[in-house]
Amino acid sequence: MADALLAYYDLGVTTFLIRGFDPINDAADYGRELIPLTHAKVAARQGTTQRLNGAATPTPPRDRTRGSPCLVPYRHLETCVRDALQRAATARPHSLTLNLDAREVLAGCLFLGFGLTGLLVGSAYASGTAMRMGAGYFPWLVSLALCGLGIALLVRGLWLGREKVTLGGLFIVRPALAISASVVAFALLLPSLGLALATLCMTLLSGLGRHKAHLGELLAVGSALGLFSVLVFGYGLGLNLPAWPV
Repeated sequence: MADALLAYYDLGVTTFLIRGFDPINDAADYGRELIPLTHAKVAARQGTTQRLNGAATPTPPRDRTRGSPCLVPYRHLETCVRDALQRAATARPHSLTLNLDAREVLAGCLFLGFGLTGLLVGSAYASGTAMRMGAGYFPWLVSLALCGLGIALLVRGLWLGREKVTLGGLFIVRPALAISASVVAFALLLPSLGLALATLCMTLLSGLGRHKAHLGELLAVGSALGLFSVLVFGYGLGLNLPAWPV
């Protein structure tokens, strides 16, 4: 092996990185035999060259170009390996830290749970066809949509999230109260105000959960949702719900 290193040295290689299958024992062999033997061969080669040239030329530094091969001394290599093994043995296992968007993960779990519950409950009703819808057709579609939305939010929160999961950060009082109040208000206002205005009020109340809620944006979103609800549920499906104030 020393002759192989010397052949590379003759080609101009001055730095060698030697690796083996058994780091400790191989490092000991390198320090006891290979490195001294390689240095001796290089010194003998340089001495022979100087005698043939008839003049004594200074030996170049080891770590410079065309000097003696830069091989790590045995003691230093053994110390490095031993320290690395000690650090690996005494190091504490890394705690599992998930970098994900906690809000989207929680929302995805909620939507997925609601969708699966709807599919389970709606399985007891006949779904029918698109032309002749049964009692379970529309709940089945809504449940599938909720499941798809939940899966999309989970994927986005787990793979594209950029904030760490903290249990305290998942539950904030203001949004929870705003959303709960909006759902209760919708149920209470629907019989008297109708579907359009009840949806608008629900959107306005749920928007209070944001710290910087824009009234114009909430009015636009609430009006669009109210009109959509009237067209789909009132006229499209013909549900027995008041669309406008009674």
